[in-house]
Amino acid sequence: PNSPPSLMYQPRQGLTGFELSNCLDVTVLLRVLQMVSGVVVYGVLFAHGKQDGVPVFDGKAEPLHFAEGVGVFGFLVAFAYFMLFVVNQASSTLVSHLHTIMLTDLFLSVLVAFLWLIAACWTANQWDKTDKSAVESSHEHAARTAVAFCFISVFLWVGSVVIAAKAYRSDSLRNKEYQGAADPSTTPYAAFEDTHDPSAPQYQEYA
Repeated sequence: PNSPPSLMYQPRQGLTGFELSNCLDVTVLLRVLQMVSGVVVYGVLFAHGKQDGVPVFDGKAEPLHFAEGVGVFGFLVAFAYFMLFVVNQASSTLVSHLHTIMLTDLFLSVLVAFLWLIAACWTANQWDKTDKSAVESSHEHAARTAVAFCFISVFLWVGSVVIAAKAYRSDSLRNKEYQGAADPSTTPYAAFEDTHDPSAPQYQEYA
C-alpha cells in the first residue's frame, strides 16, 4: 500500500479547499515570514543601498548585490513551497510526490539558510567598516535594517530545516513500517503444525 502523506504536507480530511485556519500552521507561518524577510532585504537595499551611486557597505558592491540576490532567491523558494502547501491542502494530487518534495525542501532550506548566513556576516562586517558619519540617515537605516533581517532570515530558515528534517525522517520511518506490513515474509505468525494422530480411530459419515 502507498504510504500516507507526511504530517508536514498532510491534506486535511473532509476539506474541499484551502482554509484560513491553515495559516496557523507553523510551516505556513515560517513561509510567510521568509517571504516578508526576503522582500524587506531586497527592497531596502534596492531603494537605499547606494548613496550617490556608491554602495553604503564601505563602498563595496559585492555584499550589497549578494544580499539582494539571496533575498530574491529566498523569497522564490519560500513562495514555491507555500504554493505547494496550498495546492496539497486543496487536493491530494501531490501525495505520490511527497517524499521527493520533502527531500528537496530539506536541501533548499539548508542552502538558503547558509546563503543568508553568508549575507548577514558579509554585510555586517562591511557595515562595521563603513564611516557612519558620511552616510545619510535614510541609507543608514536601510543598511541596518538589511543586516538585521539577514540575521533574522537565518533563524527562519533554520526553523524550516528542523521541520523538514523531522518530516523527512518521519516519512521514511512510516514507509519502512508500511513496507514491512506489506511483506508476507515478515508476518509474525507461527507455522501451522499438523497435530493429526494417525493411530486415532477414524470415523466415517453416513448420509
